[in-house]
Amino acid sequence: MNDKKKTGKTAFKDARPHVCWILKRLTPPYVPVSARAIFLEEKAEEIASHALQIIEETCKSKPVFFSSRSKDSLLSGLFYLLGIQHGNHLSIIDMAQELKMGKGTVWRSYRRWLKKFPEMFPDFALKPIGLGLSSRLTFKGRIV
Repeated sequence: MNDKKKTGKTAFKDARPHVCWILKRLTPPYVPVSARAIFLEEKAEEIASHALQIIEETCKSKPVFFSSRSKDSLLSGLFYLLGIQHGNHLSIIDMAQELKMGKGTVWRSYRRWLKKFPEMFPDFALKPIGLGLSSRLTFKGRIV
């Protein structure tokens, strides 16, 4: 019986040495479907392909970023930022309604993306307001 357990484990490890486990939950076909539900058709494909590139890069560099996050939570913030970047800006409230989640989830998600991967979003910045206790999102120097 021990032989079967050992064989099963080694066969499993050898068969999938470089799998990014987030792509098991957040599959590549799911991203364009979600983008089409939110954005206009012509921009949806562009945003979805950009999102897939970012997810792949993130999965290679910091796969722990995806731990204990729902796929919709991850995509909401990413789509919010990419929508602004590609000229198809939706408000946080509209984005949350389309994805059937709270606006706080979208807010936390885009901030998490910006804080963990500022090099992927060089045109975005979080500018402090007042005493620096809160901040506003800016894109190319303009408040969003």
